[in-house]
Amino acid sequence: MRFHCLFSPGAALLGFLMLSAPPGRAADVLANPGFELGQAVFGWNSYSASSGNVLIQTSATLAHGGTNYLKVYQAFNGSVNHSGVYQDNLSGPGAVFAADGWACTSSGDVLAGQNAAWIEVTFRDATANVLALYRSALITTNAVAGGAFPKNTWIDLRVTNQYNPDTYAITNSTKSLVAPEGTSFVRYQVTFQGDANDSAGSVYFDDLNLAQTGGGPMGNWNIVWSPCGEGIFRSLPDAISPTQLELLLSAFSQLLSKLLE
Repeated sequence: MRFHCLFSPGAALLGFLMLSAPPGRAADVLANPGFELGQAVFGWNSYSASSGNVLIQTSATLAHGGTNYLKVYQAFNGSVNHSGVYQDNLSGPGAVFAADGWACTSSGDVLAGQNAAWIEVTFRDATANVLALYRSALITTNAVAGGAFPKNTWIDLRVTNQYNPDTYAITNSTKSLVAPEGTSFVRYQVTFQGDANDSAGSVYFDDLNLAQTGGGPMGNWNIVWSPCGEGIFRSLPDAISPTQLELLLSAFSQLLSKLLE
């Protein structure tokens, strides 16, 4: 383990802010969880095999909270496809999270065919390999028809099903999502799986949540004061990946934005 000086002197205040947050605080770590920051999917990475099918909608009547919500539908490319948004946050072994989010399908554009949607949380290593996978219940046409996911109703999708990341078989049910050894970051992801028949239907998402409930603020990533000068030192692993560095800089950027609000 070695120490690297990152910023001086302004970063000292950022370091203080991060040190001030209690390790077990159950606050949402997601940026823009309710999609209220304009029409762009600010704070999120969107993905799709098409374009225009992952978008922000505005309606105080339809939104679960606020006025905006995320709408996702399939790519209509004649093959099974995946669309949605995701957000990465620094983490480390032993960190514990809870996750959920609100979802709805409208009777005017109800989910059809073999389309499906869900929320998932993955813990990944420095090269983005999936080490652990958790998902919510799946939104399917059977769930809609059977009443488990009624139309025109916002349903709280809690991420509680643990999967084998190699076989995608459910292995456990738990509210505590635990980062395994080797974890560098945690990914919260909304997924809409479109079928090969180009079936219609969309799902809305709003007020998403990823809260750390246990472990250190970033697992084994620690921020400490420098014993000399005005800078801060951050305790890093012996090897830091580009992904870890990008997430670290993103975390500081988000803190600075909040400080300047």
